[in-house]
Amino acid sequence: MLTFEGLLIAVLLALLAAGALGLWATLRQPSARPALRLLGEGQFAAALAAARTDGRAGRDDLYAAAVAARHLLDFDRARGLLDRILTKDPGDGEAWLESGLAAAYAGDLAAAERAFARVEPLRSDLLESLTLHRAWLALRRGDA
Repeated sequence: MLTFEGLLIAVLLALLAAGALGLWATLRQPSARPALRLLGEGQFAAALAAARTDGRAGRDDLYAAAVAARHLLDFDRARGLLDRILTKDPGDGEAWLESGLAAAYAGDLAAAERAFARVEPLRSDLLESLTLHRAWLALRRGDA
């Protein structure tokens, strides 16, 4: 005869198996878009080519394209892509940091400082990087 406890154990085991299968399926998928993977490998031209930048592009592709464009010294393109991200999500601290870098490399140090100022309240995990970039800006201004 089937008891309540036996039925409960069977249901719990089935739920546990379904959860494990779902976790396995999720974890075995590639973690990054091709553009992000290429960017991480330092293949900036390939990352820029692989990134989707049309009207339906997602944040990760736009970000990868912007970082790749900056590394390829196409600062206007990088800033335009970052502006698209920041228009959708003004709280994206990582995009603000990258926007500051693109501005700094383009020679617009005031815009770089304004972008860096936006990062601090948004992403405490980026403060060390932000400090280093602010020091670099000071050096660019001649403050050794």
